[in-house]
Amino acid sequence: MIEECKDILECENRLSSVIPKISLLGKIPLSSEEVDKLVSFIKEQFSDNIQEGTKFVKTKTPSCFAYFLVWKGIFDYRAGDYWSGFREFAGLSDPNWQAKWGKIFINFLESNGLSCFDNIKGAHRYVTPILMHGMIPNSCLDEYFEKILLPMVKQDLTDPTDRNEISFLLKIRREDDNERHAIKKDIRELRVKKGLISNKLKQVRSLINIWDDLDKIRALDEKVVNRDELASLPEDPLEYKSKTILTIQKLQKEIEKLESEKRQCEQEKKKFSEADKKVLANTDAINQCINISTVLEQELGKLIKLKTQENLLKEQIKKDAQSVFFKPWDESYVSIIQELSSDNLKNKIELFNSKSLSESIIKRAYFTNREHYPFVNKKN
Repeated sequence: MIEECKDILECENRLSSVIPKISLLGKIPLSSEEVDKLVSFIKEQFSDNIQEGTKFVKTKTPSCFAYFLVWKGIFDYRAGDYWSGFREFAGLSDPNWQAKWGKIFINFLESNGLSCFDNIKGAHRYVTPILMHGMIPNSCLDEYFEKILLPMVKQDLTDPTDRNEISFLLKIRREDDNERHAIKKDIRELRVKKGLISNKLKQVRSLINIWDDLDKIRALDEKVVNRDELASLPEDPLEYKSKTILTIQKLQKEIEKLESEKRQCEQEKKKFSEADKKVLANTDAINQCINISTVLEQELGKLIKLKTQENLLKEQIKKDAQSVFFKPWDESYVSIIQELSSDNLKNKIELFNSKSLSESIIKRAYFTNREHYPFVNKKN
């Protein structure tokens, strides 16, 4: 029909000539290629400005636009959703534009004497007439055959060719369907009410729990004798509880450690002989020995220190004796030195240390006394 049309105005002339001959727009026989051509012409009008495009199709190509809306219902309608398909097509998302396009369609039906299906109870103002002129959307064909047409022919109709019987059955089915939708609507509303009531019930239960807690607090408050004790309570009970648990755990570990040591001590105790037990029984003597051993250790330390000093002195005496005596130092010399007169020894030492004393005097003193002091070097 419109396969040879070069623009939308030619399509309008072809379609408008067919409108008076039909009762439903969906009965216009267009192939899928022709529908695609019509859609491309319509889309071109809305590509730049939706307002100018709407004005154009309303005044210049109403037949094309009306059939386009019906075609969209036949191919794109899905489960109660009709207008969402236009969002990608023309950016139509504002409900005001949906109403404007719907009014254009209704005005077209009225001006051409076509049915507006405005007597259907619960019908949508614009979508229902569009879908009715498309008869059955493609998405509903399977359900229509399965639930309407086949049961009507096989079971519900006594005479499938009787138009009155068919109309009556469809009326009953439509009423049942309307009632079913009404029940679904009631169920949805009841579910919403149920949710609201459940929320209120939760709130009431929370209030009841709070009230019970208040009663418990009042009861505890009455039992408190000294209210100053409340000031000592921790500000953060959870933190206090956590710290207390850690302290208890540490104490438990210490207890376990002490118990382990106790078991070890008991095992060692079993190894003791009777003699060991007698010794351990005399704790006073053991304590005295411990005290004495402490004193002895101190005295031993002093003795070791004196012994060290003695050794140092002996070494020093040996060194000094080598410069004075002919023979090595002998411990027997000590008694001889002790018999010397202290005054005489002092004088001799002073003379020995004097830098002004001549060597001849020192030698005479040594020769004079060598008979009495055999340890002096006689050669000198």
